[in-house]
Amino acid sequence: ALALQFVARWQPEIPDLHVVSESDELGQPLYKVHTGNFVSRALARAEVQRIEREHGIAGFVAESGD
Repeated sequence: ALALQFVARWQPEIPDLHVVSESDELGQPLYKVHTGNFVSRALARAEVQRIEREHGIAGFVAESGD
């Protein structure tokens, strides 16, 4: 519910936000908020920095699950 609330709050300003559901090593559900697809880690890092600067939201670049 918190991830969905976060996306609902910020999606008008950051349109690519979406919730991704995964399971941890114990099978417990995890809900992560993702934004965008990037061709390089440098471009992803630049977007994180822009979001932090413009919206005050901390983030990080995660490895692809592919």
